[in-house]
Amino acid sequence: MFGMSDPAQTILQIERYSSEGRLELAEVMATEFCQLMLTKHSEDVQQLVYLVKGLRLLCTIHFKRKKGQDSLKWVSKLHSFRSKLYRYLNKNAPHLLESLPSPGEDYHLSGNLFAQAGKSSKAKKMYKKSASYLDQPIEVWCDAVLNGFLDGKTCSFFLLACDQNKGVSRIHGEYVVHSTSGAKVKVDTVKNALQAIKSSSQHEQRSSQFIQFLEDEITKIDAGERAANAQLEAALQSLQPKHDYYEYG
Repeated sequence: MFGMSDPAQTILQIERYSSEGRLELAEVMATEFCQLMLTKHSEDVQQLVYLVKGLRLLCTIHFKRKKGQDSLKWVSKLHSFRSKLYRYLNKNAPHLLESLPSPGEDYHLSGNLFAQAGKSSKAKKMYKKSASYLDQPIEVWCDAVLNGFLDGKTCSFFLLACDQNKGVSRIHGEYVVHSTSGAKVKVDTVKNALQAIKSSSQHEQRSSQFIQFLEDEITKIDAGERAANAQLEAALQSLQPKHDYYEYG
């Protein structure tokens, strides 16, 4: 239907549709692509790479469209074929593994999809598995908390990840917290999760402290940008001639 003779171009087209918000079209195209690749993946490892990319895209699109229930059969295939691909690369080309996404990212996505589908126990299992691959990931425990997992261990893991953050910055006008995993999480999202666990007396103080830390970091960023803008304006002003040289002569 979509002219899928070139898998690499098809992947790029699906990604473009998804980034443009044309999610229904992206889902239809990704579904057909994955179905096609499932018939070809045994031919060579490159086909397997395309299949794994396609499955990851399809599951991500399902998450964006809040269709977790529809994605469950596909997320199972994602884990199965990703494991097959990584085993092959580990045996034949281990240096390539560094350039591929961590399995933890797929387990994080799975946790969100299971949570959408109302499969709480499986969602929690996926979040834990994701965290075992990543290094104190704020993004994983933040999503777990926002999806209603407010037990003591989950909240403690989330606060520990917050304590080990790699700083706050503003990117394209949005404030983000840098996770130890390398992910960037919106400050407002983190604050919402902190507010969710703040009602617990056990975590109220630490939650409040980190909320204050985030607000202080934003204040510093804003002050730094204002100072930088003032310096730039002063520098530009200094370039303006103080006299009209045409009046001499």
